[in-house]
Parts: sequence; C-alpha cells; structure tokens
Amino acid sequence: MKTRTLKRIASCTVALSIIALNSLQFANCVVSAENVELLYVENVVSRYLSTTEYSSMEDISISTAVPFYDFEDEKQVANEYAVFYDDEVIGVLYVQNVEGEYQSSFRECQLEEFQSAYDEKTDIAIGTYEDETIVYDGVDFLSEEADEENICDLADNIDEKIVEAAPVEMLDVELQPVAYADTSLSKVLTVKPVPNNEKNGGLCWAASIASKYNYLHHYSESNSKYVDALTVNNRVRDYCGTKDNVSLGFPKYIIQGLGLYGLLNTYSGVQEDYRDHQATRYTMSSTELYRELYWNNPVIISVVGSIGGHSLIISGVYCFSDGSAIYQIVDSNFSEPVLVNVTTDAAYTGDTFVYANEAYGGEFTTWRATYSYKFSPGT
Repeated sequence: MKTRTLKRIASCTVALSIIALNSLQFANCVVSAENVELLYVENVVSRYLSTTEYSSMEDISISTAVPFYDFEDEKQVANEYAVFYDDEVIGVLYVQNVEGEYQSSFRECQLEEFQSAYDEKTDIAIGTYEDETIVYDGVDFLSEEADEENICDLADNIDEKIVEAAPVEMLDVELQPVAYADTSLSKVLTVKPVPNNEKNGGLCWAASIASKYNYLHHYSESNSKYVDALTVNNRVRDYCGTKDNVSLGFPKYIIQGLGLYGLLNTYSGVQEDYRDHQATRYTMSSTELYRELYWNNPVIISVVGSIGGHSLIISGVYCFSDGSAIYQIVDSNFSEPVLVNVTTDAAYTGDTFVYANEAYGGEFTTWRATYSYKFSPGT
C-alpha cells in the first residue's frame, strides 16, 4: 500500500477547549445516541466560539461526524467534526464519550485534510499511531509529520476492515450564540508554548517551566536568554545529580526546577513531603485562577488519566455567570495556547476539570497537583 505525506496549513491559530456535561435529560421521548451527541455538539460549539470573533454564530456550520481511531488498539475512540465559517473550515471539534459523559476539545485552525475532504467530497478517518496523528482516506494512510517508517508499519499491520472513513458534509442545523463571559472576572496572559522535545510526553514539565520563565522575562526565541525544555531538563538533572534514565517529571524535580529559574516553587499535590500545608486542596477554582492571573502569575498544573500524566500552564480564564468557565492553557504539544471549557462547578473547584484531545486519543480526568502559585488553593 502506498503512503504519502499531507502537509497542514502553517501558522494556524490553535484554540483548544474542553467541556464535560453531566447528563442530557429528555422528557417523553427516546433519542438515539447519534442525536444525543449531535445535541451536545451544537451546544458545545457555541460555547467554544463565544470568546472568539465568531461569537455571533452567523454563517457558522458543523459537519457530519468523522470517526477517530486508536490505530494501535484498532478501535474507534471518538468522533471529530469540522466547524465552518461559510464554506471554510475554521476548526475541528473532538468528541469522546467517557463513561456516559461527553468530553471534547476544539482547535481553531485551518486544516487542509478536512477542507480537502469537504471540497473534493472524499471520505476520511483520523487516528493516532505511535503518538502521531494519521489520516486515512479509504485507500492510503497520510500524515503531516509522522515518521515514514511508522506509516508503513501501520499500513502493513492494521486490519483495514476496522477503519471506516466518512464524508465531511455540512449539516443543516442552526447554531445559537451563548451568553458572553463576565469580563470583570476574565484575564488572559499571552504565554507562548515551548515545544515538548519528546512529543506527547517526556519533557512537558520542563516545557511548562520554560514557558513561564520566558513569559515573565519577555524572552522571545531570538533572545540568547530564551530557554527550551531540554535546557531546563538538563540543568535540573545536573543539579540533582540524577542518571539519564531517571524521569524528572515528579514534584521533587519540578519544584527544584522552578527554584533554579527564580520562579515561585510552591506545590500542592498528593506527595506529602513537598506539599504546601496551607492549602486545603490540590486544585483551583476559576475565581482563584483569576486572582493568580490578575497578579500576572500563570499557574502550572499536573493532570493524570488512563493515558498517563501531563503538565500544563493555565494562562487565562473567562468566568460565566452560571459558574462555568473557559480556561486558556498552554500545552507543549501544541504551537498555540489552548482553550478549555469547564461547565461543572468551575467557580468552586477544579475537581471537574477534564482535558481530552486528539493528540492523545484519550483524556486526563484528574487534576493532580498545582505548582508555582501565589495564593494557596482553597484560601
């Protein structure tokens, strides 16, 4: 089977957000699973776009579902939906059903694979393989940047009968705008991501430290004092005298790294030996995050799930009157900040925060620790 490389349109703006709805209740009717998901999609797209230039929802449409696969396990794990402005794809929504609850993420970006499938009326499926995003067009496996050997290996070994491509067709649904966020409790800092030198793992903690350090010192990539993830990792390893095969993504080393770069090295999490005992919990509410950002302090968090652990920066918050919020996060696996939509009790706790997106083909369901804050969580 032949393979070919598909390039993504460069310099796209990535906006990624996440939402969890506890339940969808319907009286006196039976609704199919597909229709329940579509109702969820209609609602969540409006929420995602409420803080963008498309908040009026005029000329905004969504596509039919495109299946998303874990190609390594040979199973479908989610669906993706193209979001259109007129006939132009402006973003992609990732939707996953996790234990009866929908989790999702949205990236605001011009994506050639979705635009081409729509324009040329071809079918596609999306998936992950060896931490790379792969497109299947019914004949070939395609990739933007994946290792050619990985693509060939996937093409040679996967049972193509389990992969079903689908068309990217525009749905005839009318999307409604939602209420705007409370601007008096909204704050966004322009923290730029530092790439994770090991995709989808490895140095995300070091990349988060580097992003915060560069932001606070106004260092761009052209500045000789700019630091990257590998620089942070190596400095901490040398200082602590750890061997090369020892992972440094634990509180002891993260706290040390923050201190080495002159950043707040506070910590509240599950490891007792390093915990801030003034804190009453590990997570932060949307109002607590607003307080941190008001004082120009982006916060680093650690999240975990069935797919492992990850480090992120929360660099922005939009609070809504119903207690929900949208968080802007900095993820070292994406080139632009990400938007995360949290609808359940965001004003009171971070315990309901869930981060799901196609870079992982899964979700992080537990906010496990908070680092580098001015005010202890719960105070």
